[in-house]
Amino acid sequence: MKKILFFSLLLLSYVVVNAQGSVSATLHHDGEFKIFFSSSALEEALAEAQLGDVINLSAGSFNAPTIKVPVTIRGAGIGSLEGNGSYSPYKTQILNSFYINIPEDEENYTLSMEGIICENIIYITSLVDGMFSKMVFNGDVANYSSNPVINNLTFFHCVFNKSINLKGTAQFQNSVFNKGIRMTSFSSGTTLDMNNCIFSGISSTYKLDSSYITYTNCIFDISGYPSESFSNSPCYNCLCIGGDENSFGNTNTQVERNNRVLPADSQAFVDNSFFKLTDTAASYLGIDGTQVGIYGGAYPFSAKTSYPQLKSFSVASESTSDGKLMIEFEIDVE
Repeated sequence: MKKILFFSLLLLSYVVVNAQGSVSATLHHDGEFKIFFSSSALEEALAEAQLGDVINLSAGSFNAPTIKVPVTIRGAGIGSLEGNGSYSPYKTQILNSFYINIPEDEENYTLSMEGIICENIIYITSLVDGMFSKMVFNGDVANYSSNPVINNLTFFHCVFNKSINLKGTAQFQNSVFNKGIRMTSFSSGTTLDMNNCIFSGISSTYKLDSSYITYTNCIFDISGYPSESFSNSPCYNCLCIGGDENSFGNTNTQVERNNRVLPADSQAFVDNSFFKLTDTAASYLGIDGTQVGIYGGAYPFSAKTSYPQLKSFSVASESTSDGKLMIEFEIDVE
């Protein structure tokens, strides 16, 4: 029933957007819905949203909001990732930097965002129990204050093209970091768990080694910055490309931790793919017996959203002789 309702609202949104020539945000509250138009639609929907409401975004670009209430925000998708196949040509973007400031509430609602490309920095002042899934971050994900309240965040199947700079607790699952991690805000109370992630773009500014981070079943490409080591970070069943016998430090080279090193000239990833492993790299298994990296674990990486995505949509320019308007569409469902 929920999928049928979602199909109906998805199609309604695209029909109306096609007619209006504008992007839209659909707010769902207590079985009722309201559609907002224009690039400010997300801001307007959030202004009326209440705890636990759902906001569906059309494809297109939206102005940056300030999120102050825990809701579910669903985008049209993140489009195509090079070498990852094309699940949908549609994508939702949030332009400019935006802010998240959600105080803890006694009803335990969660902020959930999925299928969205964030084009600039996300500043977090307060967020507990946040879920970010199938997202692309083209700006940093960072603290906004010196003493933020950031606890129990989950990033699932995400791509980080800048960096993270968080003080709090978070876990990252089957995600890609095309830069390292800024360590400037780390302090006691910060715990980051990285599982089945891939890291590249390491430099003196964007590093990886910190006692506040635990890596499991991850891949590090340090071929461009071979001096990076992991003497402080607990690492388990990880693969390091471009390192040497000292890369993991004395602690992490213990046999039971099963970390491995490949020379810098090794080909770990299949050409023209989105971090698919070669047979050699895939032979290094994680703690759970599956391959390391984003395609291992219980939930291998996918750009598909957990809800239906529109693959194609068209509306006839003229109605038929009996007054009907022809609509053609294709929907992709997990």
